[in-house]
Amino acid sequence: TVLYPTEVKRNAMAVRDVSLLAMNIMLCAKNVGVDTHPMIGFNEDKVKELFEIDEDKTVVMLLSIGYFDESKTLNPREKRLKFDEICNIV
Repeated sequence: TVLYPTEVKRNAMAVRDVSLLAMNIMLCAKNVGVDTHPMIGFNEDKVKELFEIDEDKTVVMLLSIGYFDESKTLNPREKRLKFDEICNIV
């Protein structure tokens, strides 16, 4: 608590730590032929409910892990803004 005296600083450090952990899990999984996909933008309350996670905990991300099935067709990606649309570059 000395290094991170406020809730905001502790939370920011936890998010960084979890992100680095997830990156390492993803790299190790790929090394053994397993695919991964990090996910944000989920309903945190529902995740806590489904997995019985205490309310005082923060769910930073979800990580799907498995083997890609090449016989399946993935849905197309949602429309994404282009770089110049985000950065207002003409």
